Amino acid sequence: MSGILNRALEGYTRLVRQGRFITPPPVRAARTSWLRHANPVTAFLNEECKVVEPPARTLLANLYVLFCGWAKAAGVTRVQQRLTFKRNLEFVDFQIIHTNRGEAVLGLVPRVNANSPVTRPPLR
Repeated sequence: MSGILNRALEGYTRLVRQGRFITPPPVRAARTSWLRHANPVTAFLNEECKVVEPPARTLLANLYVLFCGWAKAAGVTRVQQRLTFKRNLEFVDFQIIHTNRGEAVLGLVPRVNANSPVTRPPLR
């Protein structure tokens, strides 16, 4: 019984020293894999978008049009509504700002891919 208590105390000491829980790489990989299967937005981001440094941005409306086209081509039967799409972008740490042309996603742009089945709206 004292061995279990000693291990618990060692773990607590390590937690206090680190200041937070550290997520092991296999857990991060499993979470990423799960998210790709559970949420088509993450798959869309990986296949059709590129993360760049702000102030580069893309209008949310344009991204949503791309997402809908990608989802149809990918066989997604129930496409997320625009508000859910926006919330999922925020969940994966993209910042959405208000501009005079509408909401824009900072640091995310569509990939330039001539072989893509998605019809791209003009970027503004």
